[in-house]
Amino acid sequence: MLSSLSISGLEGSGPLRPSYFFRQDNLANVQLASYLTKYTSSDTTLAVHSAGMAPYFLDRYTIDVLGKADLHIAHLVVSDFSPGHSKWDWDYIIRERQPDLIDFETRDLISNPEFTARYVYVEGTGDVRFFVRKDALAKLSDPGLRTRAYVPE
Repeated sequence: MLSSLSISGLEGSGPLRPSYFFRQDNLANVQLASYLTKYTSSDTTLAVHSAGMAPYFLDRYTIDVLGKADLHIAHLVVSDFSPGHSKWDWDYIIRERQPDLIDFETRDLISNPEFTARYVYVEGTGDVRFFVRKDALAKLSDPGLRTRAYVPE
């Protein structure tokens, strides 16, 4: 009976109350899903860091780069464990999974020479930004799509 408990941080929460937990990230992921639904072919694959909002709203195959839904990554052994955020394998993602799109860059992905050789940073209509595999550019039908120089934020 959670409603009868007073738990710090949960007071005032409930199914009818707005949630602000990761609100901006969630909105960005929904915007990305909406964009990709409109401007990509149905066989487009997307690698995501957060296997929540974008895959939920997007009818495309998604790849979880942090491994919560990938057997290879989930079984990696790491020295510093942080649930859901300490396991990734860029070589495996780029070479074997070969996603058409990658939602954003983290965990030193940009320094991977295969990534920089195979992917380009793009901006689409509505200021949506992501990486696309160069040989998958034809899967995007956005007439306003343009490549950009990637500048880490």
